[in-house]
Amino acid sequence: MSCNNVQILNFNHNIVEVGPDNKIVITDQVKCNSITIPQPVTNILQVNSPGPQGPVGAGGGGSTFPYTGNAVITGSLVVTGSLNITGSLKQNGYEVKPYKVFSALVTQENGSNSNQTQYSGPVTKGVTYLIIDNSDGDFSNVGAPNNDRNTYFIATNSDVPNSYGSARLQYNAAVPTAIVLENTIGNVWFNYGGQGTYELNSDNLFTDGKTMVIGSTFYQYQLDTIATFSGRYQRGVENTILLQLFAGGTLRDGYLYYTPLEIRVYN
Repeated sequence: MSCNNVQILNFNHNIVEVGPDNKIVITDQVKCNSITIPQPVTNILQVNSPGPQGPVGAGGGGSTFPYTGNAVITGSLVVTGSLNITGSLKQNGYEVKPYKVFSALVTQENGSNSNQTQYSGPVTKGVTYLIIDNSDGDFSNVGAPNNDRNTYFIATNSDVPNSYGSARLQYNAAVPTAIVLENTIGNVWFNYGGQGTYELNSDNLFTDGKTMVIGSTFYQYQLDTIATFSGRYQRGVENTILLQLFAGGTLRDGYLYYTPLEIRVYN
């Protein structure tokens, strides 16, 4: 017996198998091109190595799981054995990689090395801010990981914070700004370290022996020279990456404009 579609009303995960021909197989060997399973339902497929259980093939025992297509999992997935994915696996919209990553376009415009503060109005996307004075504001909508005093963060938009409370935000025009393209490492921020020297900081998220810095080499047309924006992980210092811009063999401010930077922390 065969069919094009079947609807299962009394669902039990042991009665549905996937055959070697990528078709659904019910325990009475009825093959179907597709099935409809009413919601809510859990444990739609039970998969054990080397493949689906049940009477698939002579003597049962199954074969390697032949699933092809898209699957949406709400909740948890437990795999006993190995899982081989051809294609991409995404978590929270980002492709899962063997490392965490911070990718950004960095700008430094030779601003004055002095701290400024604000207690109202919008923030500026890409600027590093420090929460000072108090912890009763709410900056969660502009990129702050928490609202605690002495917390640094890079603003993720140019909105007005939910609330300043009695707190203020401190920033420095000499500190590089960053358009963050992807960040799965966690909360990071920039500091100014002197002419052509900057820091990317974190709360000890740059794991020793697993952190890689990818900078940029480019032609600087104003100076008519090759410029290098490079980074260096300092052994044993898991909270800071040193960044430097060399142009014409000299450390210089003011020559970064949407310059690519990537930090990888491998699993």
